[in-house]
Amino acid sequence: SHEVLLAEALLDADRAAWRAPSLWYVRAETDAPARAADLATGAAAQNLDVAVASFIAAARRLGKEPLIEAVTLDYALEDIFDDATAYRDGMIAVLDMVTQVLARHGLARPVFLAHLDCGTPAITQGAALAGQWELSWNHGDHRLVIPAPGYTLEMDRTGRLTDAGRAQKAAMGAAALLALRAGEPFDCPSLSLAERQGKDLRAVFSAASALVIDARDPFGAGPLAGFRLTGVENGARIDAVTIDPADTKSVILHMTDRPEGRAIALAYAAGADPRETDGFSPNAGAVRDGWEQPSALGPLHRWALPALLPLTGGG
Repeated sequence: SHEVLLAEALLDADRAAWRAPSLWYVRAETDAPARAADLATGAAAQNLDVAVASFIAAARRLGKEPLIEAVTLDYALEDIFDDATAYRDGMIAVLDMVTQVLARHGLARPVFLAHLDCGTPAITQGAALAGQWELSWNHGDHRLVIPAPGYTLEMDRTGRLTDAGRAQKAAMGAAALLALRAGEPFDCPSLSLAERQGKDLRAVFSAASALVIDARDPFGAGPLAGFRLTGVENGARIDAVTIDPADTKSVILHMTDRPEGRAIALAYAAGADPRETDGFSPNAGAVRDGWEQPSALGPLHRWALPALLPLTGGG
């Protein structure tokens, strides 16, 4: 499972740094509700209290101090009834529940790890996909970290991660946890504002370092790096995408004409047309920041998160 691979990646980091290896306890609680809110009260939630008590007892029997390094979340397209806001609120209820269970056992507030699901070749839009982006920036006071967007993880035709995809997900999760241990933030670039700049548009990101539009386009985002506009009524199109030379945390979208419409929105790695792809979601992007870390899987990067933002500055 991904969680076992995550523990293995952290053990590899111990070995590479000549540290004494940690002793890991990995457990998955599963449930199959059709609404995110039901996760907070379902079978997995009911099992969690006993599972945590058993973990603490086992650790102390071995003479170890129990510590929960992270709690991973994996629930998105399974929600088939909620809208984006209800999905976000349901997942916050899960974060609240887990935090309260750990607190009852004297354990610290956990780090939550999640990757933003980008859908499958057949499913590229939906309330849960939009709700994940809302959760990424609106999760209360919980420590929610998103090491990688789903479009960077290889999948099969049904949308399940391949062995390579799970290994990549674990490597990024381990990189995030090691950064947090060192007191460093680990944030993928996130689109925070879409505004007009004359005829063109400017996409402003929250990012830890200067942005890069990766010319290799490893996930098949196309010449526009994963950007697209919705709600345009006058036929204006994005003609080219470049980093703003005056602000390297912003991207300039060069337009064929000033886009007009009553409800224009800028999408990044979101809402693409369903299509067969070569191992990655059609909702793909090519924007990242300058962070890079070597690994057995090749260089690791922090790729920008999917987003769908209304355009500001007039219609």
